[in-house]
Amino acid sequence: MRWSGSFAWSLALVVALSSAAQQPRSIDTESARELVRLRELGAEVPTEADLELAERLLGRHGPDLPGFPQFVAGLYLRAAQADRSAGRPAQAGQRLRRAADLAPERAEPWLALAHFHLAEARWTEAEASARRSLELGGPGRLPLAWALYRQDRNAEAAEALEELLSAGEDPAARALLERLRKQERDEARMAERRDGRFTLRFEGHEVADVGEAILDVLDRHRATLAATFLHEPEAPIPVILFSREAYHDATGAPAWSGGAFDASDGRVRIPIGGLDRGLPPGLDAVLIHELTHAFVADLSKGVCPRDLHEGLAQYLSGQRSDARTLAALERGGVAALYAGGLSFVEHLVERRGFGGIRSLLEAMAETRSEQAAFERVYDRGADEERQAWRDKLHERPR
Repeated sequence: MRWSGSFAWSLALVVALSSAAQQPRSIDTESARELVRLRELGAEVPTEADLELAERLLGRHGPDLPGFPQFVAGLYLRAAQADRSAGRPAQAGQRLRRAADLAPERAEPWLALAHFHLAEARWTEAEASARRSLELGGPGRLPLAWALYRQDRNAEAAEALEELLSAGEDPAARALLERLRKQERDEARMAERRDGRFTLRFEGHEVADVGEAILDVLDRHRATLAATFLHEPEAPIPVILFSREAYHDATGAPAWSGGAFDASDGRVRIPIGGLDRGLPPGLDAVLIHELTHAFVADLSKGVCPRDLHEGLAQYLSGQRSDARTLAALERGGVAALYAGGLSFVEHLVERRGFGGIRSLLEAMAETRSEQAAFERVYDRGADEERQAWRDKLHERPR
């Protein structure tokens, strides 16, 4: 599930929280007028000036205004929602933390923080905020389940969902629980190895040396990608190795697929045979390809488009484009996606080096916009940059 579209709190709850401010005991006339002005905002989004005014009133008259901190928390919640919708997640996070500071005994700011941390791929923080909301009597079991699921703590996630469903039907909770149950069936009787950075599950007889060898390959690739992107995912990455038939049943991927990364659950799934006889040929390249997807999704917070995703996965697994690229683009389809993605990444590397791509992914996470990120890093929009790449490609001799 993607949480980046909007926060999941109710405006009605925010308005109710804002209404907590009571009449002042004893304040000067000017402050009384300023307080009335803030209350007249109603459900409107406060401006920066409104928030500064609220903070000044808190500083001057906090003890004389029962309920006013909760009122200001409501202002910060509305401002954070507007920031998030406008692609300002860093500022939204600051507003939410301030709301929680002002109203730590209310569930609403903690629930909002839980959803915010899910959108930011901060799974442990999302878990803590969701639990705090629940402790205060508010909702939070669905975001808690997602936070646990993304930490590969599936039994705990299922327990949270069952508790939620025991109180009444919830389609989103039911869908996630069914997904968990399917994965449990798909991965039943698999051997498992963990090293803190990866959870490896595979079919076949458990051969300790083979499992450890694959973890070594994964750790080597993770170190390479962490150094390349100057970033790495917070939670361990689950890597599941299936037989080819079981892989297609589990993923629904096309027959030509050599692996799949699912951004909604953070898992890498790869079709291979059993591991009784050692590492399958080609597994090394497939692993770094799929791990690249995991890093790119995490760094860009899910904003990176598919062609750039596939181009980066190929580029960092050592592939380079050749004279067949233009013909593949003209054919269209999957071949065009992969060949074009790789060629476009090479074009971007030529423009600003790999550091430019890293900055682009960071800008996508910050702005939640592919267009804004390209404009910031490459001084022109995404469509313009792709057109410049195509023009340059057509100028090359065939």
